[in-house]
Amino acid sequence: MFASRTKKTVEVDGVNVVIRKLSARSLEKAVEARQIASAQLAQTFGPDLMRVFREGEAPQKLVADDEDVSPEMREQARLAMYDRAAVLVAGVESWDARDEGGKPITVSAGLDDLDESAATTLHKAILDLSLGPSDPKLAEEERGKL
Repeated sequence: MFASRTKKTVEVDGVNVVIRKLSARSLEKAVEARQIASAQLAQTFGPDLMRVFREGEAPQKLVADDEDVSPEMREQARLAMYDRAAVLVAGVESWDARDEGGKPITVSAGLDDLDESAATTLHKAILDLSLGPSDPKLAEEERGKL
């Protein structure tokens, strides 16, 4: 019932990171943040380019509905729905990362310094914990453990 009680430790580049399941509201905020960013980007396109988008053909299928789409493309589409920064802020609880002098690096100080690989790994891990794995076989295995 309470998402914050579900936690998991994942290792990223030798650092143990405790992640937590996102609440429904945190997931909504991550989607809203992604939509706001998309709307702001669309505003920069200008009216002529937006007219082209509006007048173009509507897509025939969504990626999630297309059986010919690879699992990798499906995963990319899923990750793109949720603002990565919002997911990381809400989902990374703690870690054992230290600076060169051995001093602990706080999560709040370290999130903006994550490299692309670490940020993507954590983004995916938090969404998998929150929504279940996107891979149907892994999702079925998870259901079997309950």
